[in-house]
Amino acid sequence: KDGLILTCAHIVNYGIGRDIFVRTRTKLYTAKVIFSTSYGHTSELAVLEITDAYPDFSQLIPVRCRNIEVILGEEVYTIGYCLFERLLDPTITRGLVSKLTKHCIITTCFVHDGASGGPLFDRNGELLGIIISNVRTSDSVYPSVNVNTAIYSFRTSIEKFILTRDTQVLKDWSTSIPADAALIKFSSVTNKL
Repeated sequence: KDGLILTCAHIVNYGIGRDIFVRTRTKLYTAKVIFSTSYGHTSELAVLEITDAYPDFSQLIPVRCRNIEVILGEEVYTIGYCLFERLLDPTITRGLVSKLTKHCIITTCFVHDGASGGPLFDRNGELLGIIISNVRTSDSVYPSVNVNTAIYSFRTSIEKFILTRDTQVLKDWSTSIPADAALIKFSSVTNKL
C-alpha cells in the first residue's frame, strides 16, 4: 500500500537511483531503486519505490512478513516470472526448507532461471524470503539448490524503514554480511539465476 517493493539486488544491477519498470497484470509502474546491497553480499536485497504521480495500488495485495521462526522441513512456495514472456502468469513451485543459515533459507523448490527477486512464502502466504540464487553442482538441469535471503534476518530493519523511510537503517544489509563461501559446500558451484 506504500508503493515499496522488496526484491533482490542483482536484478537491478546493484544500482541505487536507477529507474525500473514494474509490470502488474493491468498496469506498468515506474519505480526508483532507493536501496541496494553491493555485489558479493549474501543479503542480496534491493528496495524499490513506485514513483508514479498517482499510483493506484487497489489491485495489489500487501505482503506480510512472517514473525515466527522458519522450520526445517516446512512446506514453502516460490513465485517467479521465469519462463517465456513476463506478460504470462507466474510460475509457482512447492518444496521444503532443506537448510537454514543465519541469513539464508535453502529449499527444494525447483526454481527456473529468471525467478530471482520473487518471493518465498509459507503455506499461509506470509513472506519468508526473496529468491536470490539457484546453484547447481554441474551443467545438468537438476539437481539445483534454491537459495533465498531470509526475511527473519532483516525484519527489524525493514519495519524501521517502512516507518521512517530512512535508507540508513538498511545499511546493515550491506556491511554486516559478507558473502560466505561456506554457505553451500559444493566443489564447483555456479549461480544459474
